[in-house]
Amino acid sequence: MDVIETFSYQLVKWLIDNDITNVDVDLGIDFGYYNDKHVIEYSLFTQDHVDEEFARFFYEYGCEKTVSIFTMSFLHEVGHAMTLSSFTKEEYEDLMDTLEMAHKAVKLNPKEREHFSLDWYWHMPHEFAANIWAINFINNHFDKVCALEKIVKTNLDTIYSDNDIVAALYQWLDQLNEEEA
Repeated sequence: MDVIETFSYQLVKWLIDNDITNVDVDLGIDFGYYNDKHVIEYSLFTQDHVDEEFARFFYEYGCEKTVSIFTMSFLHEVGHAMTLSSFTKEEYEDLMDTLEMAHKAVKLNPKEREHFSLDWYWHMPHEFAANIWAINFINNHFDKVCALEKIVKTNLDTIYSDNDIVAALYQWLDQLNEEEA
């Protein structure tokens, strides 16, 4: 999957070109920021309900520009890296404990997923801070965001138009899910 490695490299290069040098990028099952490793994981899999709610949140909180859900999600994760220092270690650990308990509840009882409030999640202080950082970045640096959107569109078009890559991605996802079970 050389296309994936190229995409990851281009995302890192975009970050460096925009003076965000403390973060690496890698493919993951879902979008996430891992502060212990300083890594942003991006996903090539969509979750329509979550994506719709996420976009709604961005526009309700002042995002003035139209961007792809990938770009919103990616910049949200960058926002974690950029706002992490706003929280004490204790505050961050408390937030992570709360989030871990919510994830365990959903994992133990998948029906709870229906009741898991995305709005509650995005209003958690560290999630809210990351969202606001991303919204401000989009509004104030749209030329840089457009350059990111070009990278994203070019690579996603290449990835999704190649059936072999798509099949390999789903095989990889199945393998990860088997390992987790």
